Amino acid sequence: RRLNSNLRCIKCDRRPTLQALMAAKLTSLLGDKLLSAGAAPLELAEALTDKKVCILYFSAHWCPPCRGFTPKLAEAYKEYRANGGSEAEVVFVSWDQDDAAFSEYFAEMPWLSLPFEGTKELRNSLGEKFGVQGIPSLVALDADGEPLYGEGSEVDLRKLVSQHKAGAFPMSLEHVKELQDQQREQARLSLEKLGPSFPPLRAPGAAEPSMSFEELLDTQGHLLLLLGDGDKSDGTYADVAMAESKRAAVGDGSFAVVYLGWSLYNDSCSHAYFAEKHYSIADLEPSEGLRAIVTDICSGSVGAPHAVLLSRSAGRKLVLITNDPGCQRLRTYGSDGFPWSNERVEELKSAEKARVETLKGAQANLQFLKADGRESLSAYDGTERKVDDLAALASDAVVGLYFSAHWCPPCRGFTPELKKCYDALKEEGRAFEVVFLSSDQSEDAFKEYFAEMPWLALPYTERALKEDLSKLFEVNGIPTLILLKPDGQIVTTEGREAIGFGAEYFPWGTEELVRGRAEAAEKAQRRKEEAVAREKKAVEEQEAQGRPAIRRLRGQPGTSWEHNLIERTLKFVDFATVGIPGLKATSGVLYYEVEILPGCEGIPQLGFASDAFQVGMDDYTGDGVGDDAESWGVDGTRQAKWHDGSVDWACRWAVGDIIGIAANIDTGKIAVSKNGDWMEAPCGVVFENDKIKAGVYPALTASGYLVCYNFGMEGHGAFKHAPPSADVWGA
Repeated sequence: RRLNSNLRCIKCDRRPTLQALMAAKLTSLLGDKLLSAGAAPLELAEALTDKKVCILYFSAHWCPPCRGFTPKLAEAYKEYRANGGSEAEVVFVSWDQDDAAFSEYFAEMPWLSLPFEGTKELRNSLGEKFGVQGIPSLVALDADGEPLYGEGSEVDLRKLVSQHKAGAFPMSLEHVKELQDQQREQARLSLEKLGPSFPPLRAPGAAEPSMSFEELLDTQGHLLLLLGDGDKSDGTYADVAMAESKRAAVGDGSFAVVYLGWSLYNDSCSHAYFAEKHYSIADLEPSEGLRAIVTDICSGSVGAPHAVLLSRSAGRKLVLITNDPGCQRLRTYGSDGFPWSNERVEELKSAEKARVETLKGAQANLQFLKADGRESLSAYDGTERKVDDLAALASDAVVGLYFSAHWCPPCRGFTPELKKCYDALKEEGRAFEVVFLSSDQSEDAFKEYFAEMPWLALPYTERALKEDLSKLFEVNGIPTLILLKPDGQIVTTEGREAIGFGAEYFPWGTEELVRGRAEAAEKAQRRKEEAVAREKKAVEEQEAQGRPAIRRLRGQPGTSWEHNLIERTLKFVDFATVGIPGLKATSGVLYYEVEILPGCEGIPQLGFASDAFQVGMDDYTGDGVGDDAESWGVDGTRQAKWHDGSVDWACRWAVGDIIGIAANIDTGKIAVSKNGDWMEAPCGVVFENDKIKAGVYPALTASGYLVCYNFGMEGHGAFKHAPPSADVWGA
């Protein structure tokens, strides 16, 4: 007999519980299995059935920031669980490149994970679904599998973990609000202390302090604390100065900048430079007490350069208007964004959205390229062309919107390629036009770059229109080439790819692009095979001379590195790894030198590898020497030493330095020298590991790096400096 589906069994309630519903929804999102380190796979419904929050941890072993953050998260998680916390569970979503790297990395984690094998599409789709732009990243999900902190949220879960450790869990809406309320209260109390705690201020260019913090605030109305890192090469400081100047010219909403030396980005940075340009304190850097007060006002975390805008309330109390880590708001919205508050940012976003919608309506027949009082676009020589003439071109014509800038190296590399294709099509009489939309930082830079181009450009002064077009076409990086039909329809947003196929594929419609991709893949495969054959021949020639061969171990054949055997130079283009497995030592000391040559603007990881180091990888990989447990590397650019991750190592290399690297197989130690100095820290012994005793060989990983080597083989000549003495190993 049919029963009402709403009736329940008297003896038991068979309706699904909230937790069961949550598990069911998460199963549809994440799959039905989860892994636990060292245990059999778990049913997701069972593993998460009593959890209110599921925290997805997007991370990868090859990513240095991930390897730095994972131990902090693990410590916080273990403490949370040890204290009885059970409302939240963390699930690792790996962006590793192979199962071995995933397994090694997951072994360090105390939480659960999505399976790696067979889930690549799922793991990538999760990143897209939740807008993960970079790793490491945490995404907290509710019972419906929806993010608790979606687009536009200012909640930074990584920062919460760094600040509160175990106290960040369970990361629920209620708990995070409680933490935020505590931070706001602490900030309020610290604001009351700020004025009386602030040392006297020097005016820009003055030698001695002449006024108090309170006096300056009374005269200006707003003070912007600029917590700086002394980096003159960072454009942020120019943007701050420009905003200050423009607001002063307007008169309404002016502010004064007070520079506080918070940290130094590197050894070449200086707080004194910026202290001369802004108000500052005599000591340049804040005292520990003032630093603690300012940190509280910044919600417990400072990311220099960091802007803090302050004012007074009607009752003359100090008020925090804007807390802007990295000066992101100030840089994004400029002086028009003043005072960069949440309300002002929302107002600007709404206005921008409305403008972009208007542009979308004007995309038909390219009308969005017009502006009030302007119907035409100009070439560098002053030749004008009406926008309506572009729209009237034949249906097989193509109009490209070229987003580019002179300061951008990839742009400067692509522009000649685009010009070559443009000129070829013009010679054939094909209808192809390009409009340059500049991201240059000054009109002079725009004019210098535009002089190299034979096509049209949007006037540089129309910055707002350029930015709105960037938003319309979702331009996230440059160079970007958007190809349109004369009626405004999109041909492809991957114009760089289309140009790479060549003029013969014009007008780059669907069929032409499919054919272009297929032929490009065939050409790439042929180039790869030819490069592998050349490398094999080079190895055979070296071995025929009776010496171990220098060979590529990881990276793309033919493009990732260049070897000049006569000059003894290695040019690393794209994070390639090379080594000499035939030079493996199983006893004694193995020593080699490299000289840092001009043109080294990238990153190195130089050292040794064991036989267990994975080789034969013919594709790009972000893992190099020292990224695993089977190799050891040093890095004088990022000042780090690498073995299964990185730790700080305060040694900086410069062009002309001779870096000596030695492995003592008998003691299981690796030492490093700079220009022959083995004894002064941080040189000397940098690694000690029993795996070294099994034998190692020279291995070098780098990108954008050029070195001259001496591996002590025939024809390499004498070393510039002596290998380490016995004292080095005993120190």
